[in-house]
Amino acid sequence: ENKFNPEVVEHIYQHNTILKYTQGPLHAPLLPFPYGNLEHTYHNGKGYGSVREEAVKLFNCLQQLELAREPVPIIQGVLQTCLDLRPLRDEVYCQLVKQTSHTPSPNTAAHLRYWQLLTCMSCTFLPGSTVLKYLRFHLKR
Repeated sequence: ENKFNPEVVEHIYQHNTILKYTQGPLHAPLLPFPYGNLEHTYHNGKGYGSVREEAVKLFNCLQQLELAREPVPIIQGVLQTCLDLRPLRDEVYCQLVKQTSHTPSPNTAAHLRYWQLLTCMSCTFLPGSTVLKYLRFHLKR
């Protein structure tokens, strides 16, 4: 409702750390995932943990992009997981928006890698309608 007021939007981002870059790990997904029956997912012989566990693991992979000498295998792994586990696509979009918001060092190769992965995600997977609105808003900001 305040998306047309830049001061209000910046205030919201400054006071909600979940919306902006962090160096620390995530302990839970950004999006709500159900508890219970989705404990382990198997896809083409690949054993994944629960969707909640995989969401946290993916954030750790994103953070590894910052230090990796060769980011391509990490990017490929994230994309493969999103291909295998469709519910994680919107989660990864949200994680990438988080990691590209209020970054302390925006002119670094590490920051560029987040944008590269966001570009790859955008070329590969369409986000859900709510996340698409959030992504568009982020890109306009």
